[in-house]
Amino acid sequence: MSGDVTAFVLISTHTGQELEALNAIRRMKRVKEAYITYGDYDIIAKVQGPDLEAIDNTVKAIRRMKEVMDSCTLICTKD
Repeated sequence: MSGDVTAFVLISTHTGQELEALNAIRRMKRVKEAYITYGDYDIIAKVQGPDLEAIDNTVKAIRRMKEVMDSCTLICTKD
């Protein structure tokens, strides 16, 4: 997907809701990969889209989820 914007979203969920959130996040159109993690965040998701607006729409959808408490988005630069 040449020319796409890539971002990694670090996600904190409410205790015990990691798997439910992960499954919903993996079903999102622009999410290419998502995994449960240990540490300060519970999930990491790789999001790709044609522009920042597409990334923003996906991040907003993640943040609106009832299972999600907080998130941090990292926009990748070119190689």
